[in-house]
Amino acid sequence: MKRALIIIILMLTGLRLAAQEPDNSLIGKAGRFINKTADWFQELTPVKIFNARDTSYYSAPPGDWTIKVRTNLSGTYLKASGHSDDRNFTTRLAARHNLTQSIGVTYKGVTLGYTFSPWKRDGHDIRYDFSAYSNMAGIDATYRTISSFSGYAESDGERLGEIAENQASQHLLSISAFYFFNYKQFSFPASINQSYFQLKSAGSWIAGLSYAMDQTSVPSVGGSPEFNVNSRLVALGVGYGYTWVPQRKGWQIMVSFLPKLVIYDSGHLKLEYDEAGIPHPIGYDIRQALRQPEAMFNGNFAAVHWFRRYFFVGLTASLDGYSIGSYGTYTLTQFRWEAHLALGARF
Repeated sequence: MKRALIIIILMLTGLRLAAQEPDNSLIGKAGRFINKTADWFQELTPVKIFNARDTSYYSAPPGDWTIKVRTNLSGTYLKASGHSDDRNFTTRLAARHNLTQSIGVTYKGVTLGYTFSPWKRDGHDIRYDFSAYSNMAGIDATYRTISSFSGYAESDGERLGEIAENQASQHLLSISAFYFFNYKQFSFPASINQSYFQLKSAGSWIAGLSYAMDQTSVPSVGGSPEFNVNSRLVALGVGYGYTWVPQRKGWQIMVSFLPKLVIYDSGHLKLEYDEAGIPHPIGYDIRQALRQPEAMFNGNFAAVHWFRRYFFVGLTASLDGYSIGSYGTYTLTQFRWEAHLALGARF
């Protein structure tokens, strides 16, 4: 942690001095090279198109540098339901909450960051995230492996047994792309990553396309079925986002919701019942089974307050998930939530 902070401070100090006092030292040359490269990138025609805006509605904060410290908290909830021999089975699971801290330095849209967990806890959960937003479009990509699920199984309101950690697991790859129709007046990144000022209230319709690859395994407890799902989903939808700018200067509050309908589902489901010690494996091809309406969704909330146009505090929260299944066979529902508290400065 100390080494990462020292590297960031040296980079920040060195590049800043290079911009103020041009010289022929290695640091000076590196600073000028980064400046020229960033300016050249910003002047590219595709970049200009993606960043086109009505400056009376939102504008870029002063300065090219941003320093941000952020606290992140996230969790996952999973529900699997099945039916067998006139009995309804439901398994409810929740993953262990994940708390991390991050610090980052951004120069003209290029960010160097470091994330760490203040709690050293046993477990094998893995997560990788990538996000990129312009005022016109954005993309989110997430890969995660979760084995810290714990919960219980029930049948018609009667609890059958407990499920401990490392018994259920999930491997999920999710990629989502967004397009903002009113990108000249509505800035999504202004609230999500504090890269712009939203000066006036504005809203926009949002189009979204998502792909997900899910491998989920839920154990059998007290006669409930064992779920093994291997599914690939494609979903398409339209939603709406709105940023409210109160009369009090410096505040901006954004809410967005994007429901999506699954238009393609290719996968396989295997159920295993263990009644009286006799296993009965049953397999279903999801592509051929009669499916119920399947859906994915994404929602965001953000509240940001700027102080003297240079300092900001921001609270962002997101909720996303999906529901897939077939009539009378099974339903798998998942919710994933995140919350972020950020403190930063722009100069």
